[in-house]
Amino acid sequence: MRLLKIVLFLILLLSYTTLNAAVYDFLNVGISARSNAMAGSFSAISNDINSLQWNPSGLHGIGKGMFSTGVILYAADIKFYQVQYGFSKVKNSFGFGINYVDYGSIERRGQNNEDLGSFTPMDILFLSGFSRSITEDLTAGIAVKFVYEKIDSFVSYGAGSDIGIQYIMRERNLTLAVVLKNVGKELKAHDEEKGSFPLSLTGGLSFHPIPIVNINFDFTRIFSDSRSIAKFGAEWWVIPMFALRAGYSSAGSELKTDYRSDILAGTSLGFGLLWKKFCLDFAVQPMDDLGFSHSITLSHIF
Repeated sequence: MRLLKIVLFLILLLSYTTLNAAVYDFLNVGISARSNAMAGSFSAISNDINSLQWNPSGLHGIGKGMFSTGVILYAADIKFYQVQYGFSKVKNSFGFGINYVDYGSIERRGQNNEDLGSFTPMDILFLSGFSRSITEDLTAGIAVKFVYEKIDSFVSYGAGSDIGIQYIMRERNLTLAVVLKNVGKELKAHDEEKGSFPLSLTGGLSFHPIPIVNINFDFTRIFSDSRSIAKFGAEWWVIPMFALRAGYSSAGSELKTDYRSDILAGTSLGFGLLWKKFCLDFAVQPMDDLGFSHSITLSHIF
């Protein structure tokens, strides 16, 4: 009966959230270089503080502590910054993070096109997550988030959450995952109508044919704009201190134009360097006529 009540509550919340126009689309942009190198196929990955953004249940196994900071040099001089920290205590794991989006300087013009200076739009995300190992193979997690946005003199903010699970099939070297992301709404809007977060549901898996190789797949349904995205990714630890990564996202088709072949749209490449307790990750993602997106993440394991 208790489980039924929870399911009914989530269905009602889901229905309520999808009634409004979506806001804060930046929540769909991953900042971790490791995840971006694998095209964002990260819902079934664990033992990584960067799971906080993709699936909070993946926080389990991060040990005594893990710190991570990263940046994305995006198209149109947009920059994403991130700082995260997490730790585990017996069956429980906790994670905390702050994301900042810098959209650069934009000219302000008056009614007669006169120069009124400039302004810098920004978004800030405060994120905290918790996961618990329910059994040896099943982990559940939840993250709560608060978003603050400022565009010139206009301010909005909102609150939301992510809910996810991971199930490990040890005899098959397989992890399955489901995560409901961005269940939330604006609390204060730029105008009269309050929008909803870009709600999505993801099912994913991570397969380890051998210990040094991860093969990942995610399928995401974004309800706010009624589209689906398939993501594939792979990671190969060539030697204990060096990994190669690659991925493909079907979302790359949205970047294609009629002026070139676009064969690289949606692809991603990257690598990881592990030295003692430090890890440096890098990823590059072609964005067709918009150029390239570069992600860099530095992590420390305590």
